Amino acid sequence: MKINNIDFVKGTDFPAGRHTRVLVGPGAQIEAQNFVMGHVTIYPGGCVPLHSHEQEEVYLILSGEGLICINDLNLPLF
Repeated sequence: MKINNIDFVKGTDFPAGRHTRVLVGPGAQIEAQNFVMGHVTIYPGGCVPLHSHEQEEVYLILSGEGLICINDLNLPLF
C-alpha cells in the first residue's frame, strides 16, 4: 500500500488563479496511468480552464461554490 501525505506534496501555482497538487497520476509520487487525483485550491476569481485528459479525473468539492463544465453541460456546484 502506498500512502501519500498531502502536506508533503509539492504544488504548482497557475496564472488562472489556482494551486494544484497532483496526488495520483502520471508522474506523481503514486503513479497511475488511467486516473488522476489532485488537490486544487481555487483562489477568489480563479478557475481551472477547460481541458481534457486521457485519464479519468474526479472532482470533490470540499467548500465553496462554482460551476463545472462537462462536455456541453454547465452544472452548478454548492
